[in-house]
Amino acid sequence: MSNSFLYGGEPPLSKSKFNLKRPNILKNISILKTTPENKINTLNNKERALWKWANVENLDVFLQDVYDYYLGNGFTCIVLEKALNIITLIFVVYISTYLGYCIDYSHISTSKRLEDIKIDQCYNNNITGFIKVLLWLFYIFIFLKMAQLYFDVKNLTDIHNFYNYLLNVSDNELQTIPWQNIIEQIMFLKDQNALTSNVVAMKAKNRIDAHDVANRIMRKDNYLIALYNSEVLYLSLPIPLFRTNILTKTLEWNINLCITGFVFNESGFVKQMFLKESQRQYLSEELRKRFMLAGVLNIILSPFLVTYFILLYFFRYFNEYKTSPGSLSARQYTPMAEWKFREYNELYHIFKKRLGLSMNVANKYIDQFPKEKTNLILKFVAFLSGSFIAILATLTLVDSENFINFEITNDKSVVFFFTIFGAIWTVSRNAVSQEYNTFNPEETVRELASYTHYLPKEWKNAYHTEEVKNDFCKLYNLRIVILLRELTSLVLTPFVLWFALPRSAENIVDFFREASTYVDGLGYVCKYAMFENVKDVQIDTSNKQGTGIQVPGPIYEHTNGKDNIDLEDVGNEEEDDETVNNAKNKMMQSYMYFIEDYENSENMVGKYQLPSRNDAAIDGPLMMNNNYSWKKQFQPGQNPELFRIGNHTLNDNNRGTSTSRRKGKSSGRRNGQLGTGSNNELVGSFINTEGFLRQHDSPDNGSHILGSALRQNANDTNNGGVLGLVKEYYKRSDVGR
Repeated sequence: MSNSFLYGGEPPLSKSKFNLKRPNILKNISILKTTPENKINTLNNKERALWKWANVENLDVFLQDVYDYYLGNGFTCIVLEKALNIITLIFVVYISTYLGYCIDYSHISTSKRLEDIKIDQCYNNNITGFIKVLLWLFYIFIFLKMAQLYFDVKNLTDIHNFYNYLLNVSDNELQTIPWQNIIEQIMFLKDQNALTSNVVAMKAKNRIDAHDVANRIMRKDNYLIALYNSEVLYLSLPIPLFRTNILTKTLEWNINLCITGFVFNESGFVKQMFLKESQRQYLSEELRKRFMLAGVLNIILSPFLVTYFILLYFFRYFNEYKTSPGSLSARQYTPMAEWKFREYNELYHIFKKRLGLSMNVANKYIDQFPKEKTNLILKFVAFLSGSFIAILATLTLVDSENFINFEITNDKSVVFFFTIFGAIWTVSRNAVSQEYNTFNPEETVRELASYTHYLPKEWKNAYHTEEVKNDFCKLYNLRIVILLRELTSLVLTPFVLWFALPRSAENIVDFFREASTYVDGLGYVCKYAMFENVKDVQIDTSNKQGTGIQVPGPIYEHTNGKDNIDLEDVGNEEEDDETVNNAKNKMMQSYMYFIEDYENSENMVGKYQLPSRNDAAIDGPLMMNNNYSWKKQFQPGQNPELFRIGNHTLNDNNRGTSTSRRKGKSSGRRNGQLGTGSNNELVGSFINTEGFLRQHDSPDNGSHILGSALRQNANDTNNGGVLGLVKEYYKRSDVGR
């Protein structure tokens, strides 16, 4: 394995401002052999964390817990969020029950105190029968959620000890420390202790690097990214007005639950049956039944979910829209857009950050287009509402004491109409676009694509058209429209699960069989996430005349030898199978941006920080730094040695180090030599694609070991039937969020 941070080998000297203390556990190694599981409570926190690390049985689950802990900003924030979600749920149910059954609304007009309209002992007198049964079921649900929180706290304590005592990272640093630093610490820890409780896990632990960690954390998400980008799913209903494929969070949650809970076993690996074409018919039929069962469960739950989410959205957004009516025109990305924009192996915090940074540019692109017809209507609405406000305000000034409570319609006073007309005026005035705007849609779309990583070839030379703008608006829709779709989806999702998705069952089974590839020590993963075809890319460094660097293979074919590479170039390859072509393009694009995220040391910032800008030619603080990129590496006229992947991360005094010297140090590490040299001797780069590509050319020497371990959980294809699906619904539920 090569000397590379991304693809195995020794971690580099980090250029991040976080100079963390390296893990030092050698003196504690003896406890791993002398302490049985029933005695770990006698160990101190550091020894217990080391024992847990050495006895990890499922590295996928462990690394997902480690990443979730990083994403949640530590023990206190995670526990607080979970507790507040439960409290939110209790509040919504309690306040809605109280308002519905404990208030006598007929006395509001004649009363001045809450005591006058409150119904005494309303729980015993007004709440009876079915409603009381539902409340008892709610109490049981809350009790189970609190019990789950208790066990979550125990697991979080173990992860907290792992961060604090083995990685030397405190909770206070998690909001600012880059994820790359966490990976470095885990790799240093692995180099000191790769011991484990079983052979399969030991082989897995020896494959800890940035690329494999991302594949383990996103094993399921990578499949889902490919699935949603492959047009495999039928989401439209065979009825008017619902023939378009619209993905909502509710439908997405059900699809992911039905598919991942069926395809993956309890250990998180793809079930062996899905890899056999002979099982296609059986699995397709079982998946259809699973979709239909989920539809039945959604029909049962939909009345309660609709009621709950209407109340939740009302409490959450009413004051925002009341105080800032202009926010009604705010936009956000749709769930389908998020799946189309996300790259393979792109962790959630990286994806969330670039989408957040893209919104200003997205609004800038949409606002460039004139909306004269809409502006005329909005100005007229603003004139009418403003006129009524002026009339009411004038009459109020004439007789302020009596007119302010004057009822214009039945039970609707002047104050009510002031509020309504004021909101209408604010919304209509804020929605009127500026009269003059700079119109440069091509430049704006290209800037936008640097964040979204989405630039369909159909848009080429048509960025200025309404068709392209409307296509983008389908992905970047009004937030109020998305909220209304979510509420509608609570009713329609059961029918999509029952009538539409079962037609996709065979295609879904075929997809998982064809999209899976086996990697020794890693198991079956999505083949696009392994960047397999990248091994076709070869950089010709023999050209010394400054006429350019030839890049045979996919990149050179995509760009036709042009000076620069962009998303438009990558998506230009003509193939008979458009689906295959799109999949290859997305894989290549994901590989390039994966390198950018981990290789560029200036992008090594925390979840909420932006990288510094050295390019003064680009205005605004929101652009992500791309000081190093694959574009520069392949740009003709450059010295390939200067832009060789990984070289820019080395210290200046190490840049002359020969390749053989680096390989020598790497082999020393592989042979178990921990090394005692100074930090300056660690010349491992963040990336060395040579070693990464070689690993795919070697035979799968240990495939039978991992395969036998995976087959242990392959028989339970139904995951417990009805009870299993209900259990998954409960485990995944987080309705207080």
